[in-house]
Amino acid sequence: VQMGAAMAQMTAEKFKTDRDHTHDLLCAGAGAGLAATFNAPIAGICFVLEELHVRISTGCFFAACIACLTADLLVR
Repeated sequence: VQMGAAMAQMTAEKFKTDRDHTHDLLCAGAGAGLAATFNAPIAGICFVLEELHVRISTGCFFAACIACLTADLLVR
């Protein structure tokens, strides 16, 4: 989870995103890290929805879905 969030933080710094987009990237990265670790993309999405985001936006939800599914495919 921490490695996924760290990669998202590096991406946000490289592209100089604003605070809201950085938070969305961190949530998606943390969910992707969980999905890759346990080979469970649905668990990564649920982790983002339950633990990391108080108000989930559509963009954050789809970013988390794409990140979790991509991480699971890369691990396989």
